[in-house]
Amino acid sequence: MPRFIPYILLCSALFLSGCQNWQIQDIENLPPPAALPESSIAGEVQVFYWDNISGNSVEALISNEAFPESPDSIELLNELRRTPERGSNYGSLVRGYILPPATGAYTFFVSGDNETEFWLSPSADNTQKQLVAEVPAWTYELVYTKYASQRSSDIQLTAGNRYYFEIIHKEGSGGDHFSVAWEGPGLNREIISGQNIASFAGEPISELSEQGAEESYRLGYSVGYLDGSEGLAFNPNFPPLDEDQDGIYDNWEIVHSLDSTDPTDANSDPDNDLLVAADEFLLGTSENNPDTDGDGIPDGDEFALGIDPLDPSDAQGDLDGDGFTNLEEYLAGTNPADSASIPEAEPISDLTYARGFAGQYFDGIDFDQFLSARNDETIQFQSSSGSFAEGQPSDYFSAKWFGEFTPPPF
Repeated sequence: MPRFIPYILLCSALFLSGCQNWQIQDIENLPPPAALPESSIAGEVQVFYWDNISGNSVEALISNEAFPESPDSIELLNELRRTPERGSNYGSLVRGYILPPATGAYTFFVSGDNETEFWLSPSADNTQKQLVAEVPAWTYELVYTKYASQRSSDIQLTAGNRYYFEIIHKEGSGGDHFSVAWEGPGLNREIISGQNIASFAGEPISELSEQGAEESYRLGYSVGYLDGSEGLAFNPNFPPLDEDQDGIYDNWEIVHSLDSTDPTDANSDPDNDLLVAADEFLLGTSENNPDTDGDGIPDGDEFALGIDPLDPSDAQGDLDGDGFTNLEEYLAGTNPADSASIPEAEPISDLTYARGFAGQYFDGIDFDQFLSARNDETIQFQSSSGSFAEGQPSDYFSAKWFGEFTPPPF
């Protein structure tokens, strides 16, 4: 019988264009608050340490009375990486600015042991920072693929601008480390180095504990939405009820079967969607439903991908433009944000074969801007019109052809 040999032909033009210094400072000899430099210094950032704090969670650090005003020691980093073996039961905070080398879309990756968060502002304003990637438990050093939440969505940055960032890290026992890497224009994945960072300066570190306008608005909206949904009486008192001081409105904890007197449940995840209760409260998702919008993609995965866990329609979107919906890719175990990661075709019995090839045509050279598909009797290697398909530009385009070779019988 004939033997079928699968193949894929790709046609595209391709253009390609990648240390650590430690200085320990004695906090007793530094002026308050926490010895922020008067001016930003390129090539380095400060890391603040708080010792003798047990637990693995970031919450254990930020709820400590010494945070953020009174760290035990300060060091300088010249890349966004803390190597292992500093010790156990401590917390870390890094603040500074990202300096992108080129304008374009960047993806950030974080690893750490134990919990580690990476916050980034869309500007140099530290009050606008947003959590873009996190390690919810622990990873091995430089491993960025254990959890979907370790990877940010694509973030547009402009060369010449500064972008405020924070790394918050908590170590319990065992291994200890953290790092932040990125991919972007002309960059394969690599640790963010000294040439792309600068130290934070000018504002007291105590501002970390103050709510920015966006965070305050989100808190107020979450409280009002919950009370309205449950038919509770209007209560204008500020701050909202929070008996255990875990950052979650007491009524929300009661509705979602949490304990309003237990501060530790803010970092619990009863529905196993990789979003802790404190995150779900501010996002508006349900703590007891891993898929709040019912679109088939868990809330934590949607948040990590940068899509809305409250919008069921985005499951039918196509983040990477590869022709497969976000839901199809999630169910297949492929990456909805990576056009090179696509579901494998399932074998089909009783195939009816057509002569020729299945052609897919794209704008650009990264196979991420799908235009059209058709059956071609032959593979085109050149075109008098300058492109292979209607709607393609005459330059900077790409194409894929798929099919099966059937050898002739002997």
